[in-house]
Amino acid sequence: MHRESRPVVAVGLSVNPSTNQSLIGLPHLVCRWPVCLVALVIALLSSLLPAQTPREGRIDVQWILRYEQAYGIDGLYVDEPPPRVEDGDAMIRLDLVELTVGARRFKRLYPTENPTPSLLFLRNMIERKIQPPTGIEYTWVDESSRFVAVPPGKGRGDIVSGALLQLEAAEEYRRVVANGSAALNRNWQVLLDDPQTPELIRREIETRRYAARQTQTEAIHHARRTQALLQELNDCMELALAAGMLRSGEEITMQDVGRTGLIDLLERLPLDGEYVVTRAGEPPKARIRGREIPLAPSAIVDALRYQAQQALEAQPDYPPAMAVLARYLEPEKSLELITRAIEKWPDVPALRIQRLATNAKMGRFDALTEDLDMIVERFPTAPLLLEIDAATYDAKREGANELRAALIAPLAEIRPQVLPIQLLAFVALTDVGDKERAEVVRQRVLDRHPGFEPLLVVEEKD
Repeated sequence: MHRESRPVVAVGLSVNPSTNQSLIGLPHLVCRWPVCLVALVIALLSSLLPAQTPREGRIDVQWILRYEQAYGIDGLYVDEPPPRVEDGDAMIRLDLVELTVGARRFKRLYPTENPTPSLLFLRNMIERKIQPPTGIEYTWVDESSRFVAVPPGKGRGDIVSGALLQLEAAEEYRRVVANGSAALNRNWQVLLDDPQTPELIRREIETRRYAARQTQTEAIHHARRTQALLQELNDCMELALAAGMLRSGEEITMQDVGRTGLIDLLERLPLDGEYVVTRAGEPPKARIRGREIPLAPSAIVDALRYQAQQALEAQPDYPPAMAVLARYLEPEKSLELITRAIEKWPDVPALRIQRLATNAKMGRFDALTEDLDMIVERFPTAPLLLEIDAATYDAKREGANELRAALIAPLAEIRPQVLPIQLLAFVALTDVGDKERAEVVRQRVLDRHPGFEPLLVVEEKD
């Protein structure tokens, strides 16, 4: 009889003991960060600060896990998520991963013997006796050094298929971190409803929800939609000019644009607005409630800045309001305002992430350490570690890949079970040619899930 699946970790319920035990090595955490970048071409991977003494107030592991699992479970960890009982292929993959990990240890000790599930259990290479479902056999394949299910069916029971699913899910997890989701908001509410939730997490959620409200107002939605529609109309007019359907400088109406056939259906403007075109080659405008609005994407930023200024005037000492306005100011003023917010709420990681982004934009890499240490020492949860990379990486900056590798490699060591961080570190180290450390990351993943072996490849040195 095939075993029952493990319970999925649910935000607001209980942390899965099987994952809680080894997902994060916080009691032995060592934080080391690059001191600075000089001309952004220094070899940062070797210029790290000495180990820091952990600060008081570190959030308990269960809350770190609950917060990061609010963003989703699929694709979060190197191990595949606990399967549903009805998902037979996932159940089989879980068996195959465990058997393959145990078999590889077995082969190092007994290179002339062929592993079987029973033998692995007898030799203490696996913790439980694994029995395949009826009609399935688990077989060791020397050529690939892994167990497979026979017959294979559609292949979804293969551990490489499982790893591919994890890669896809990891990208979705990163998307939720970047953009949020309705499910995330509901899970945040579960955390807020729990009276035991630490104050740090409460303020973190409050800060993020406030920012979302400020950028998702009806006025901002109308402004974004207006600019998008004006851009669509402008693109059509430029195509018509290039094709000779319109002559630059001639007077035109919307009917003239429509006769080009390049716009089959242009949506109505918000608030019953109307499109205004005058001459071919000139950008269109929108007339909404008697006001003309030009095609100017920067107008959205202006609207956001004005709205944030109004909000801060209403709550002048509220750190989330300071943080939102800081997004739309010049770097020096932005840094001053976000620093004020941090002085009032020093234990909110979201504010630290924003200051990291500001300092990185200004090239003040020696100023990153304080905020990095706060996040890593107090609340090294997966979404924040991903945001550290997003806040500090700019592909156009000279030496960007070196900085990224210097930051992400220690994060990958701190959270060895978090798949998106491991993937990011693998790519970053490969990009800077540090194949030895990239191989360390790869092996760390394979030790947990051998199905990633053909998917993470380090090229051989010349």
